[in-house]
Amino acid sequence: MNIWTDKDDKQIGDVIIQELAAGKSLRGTVRKLGREMNKEPKHIYNRWYHVIRSQRMEEVKEAEETRQQNYIHLRDYKWLTEHEELIAQVIVEYMSSGRTQTEAIDHLTTLLPYSAERMRNRWQSKLRKQSAQEVERATEIGKRKAYKNRLEKKIEELKSEITRLQSILEECDEEIKLCNKKE
Repeated sequence: MNIWTDKDDKQIGDVIIQELAAGKSLRGTVRKLGREMNKEPKHIYNRWYHVIRSQRMEEVKEAEETRQQNYIHLRDYKWLTEHEELIAQVIVEYMSSGRTQTEAIDHLTTLLPYSAERMRNRWQSKLRKQSAQEVERATEIGKRKAYKNRLEKKIEELKSEITRLQSILEECDEEIKLCNKKE
């Protein structure tokens, strides 16, 4: 169960309204808030829609108007080569590091004036095909890094277990010494 404070509600409202006015996606904004607040994005989303949004409707309307004024022709813009290159580069980098395309696109929403959905569609329909070799290489590298990370985590778990078992052995040795002294 989530306990929401007035401070949480203010932070959620302020950030979403600011990002909405700037043309950012609600999905990416909610995920970012989830990381910042250490809460599940779905709970933040529900809090926004069921409580905060209605309380701040005037500000929401102003933010939507600002967004429309600033981005009214965004759909009509042709894709800039620099933007396409940046999208491909960032997604491939994220994949190489073992992270997801969704995380990359969420990051891109902070850099480019397009919605996450629009960039995802552009990536899937055109850029992924153009970057097929890089994607394949990045996927392989990402898998190997993820595997390496799992192995390193397992090694750390085993080291902890070895340390625990060694301390049990030492306790047994002490008990044996005490028993030998009693004899």
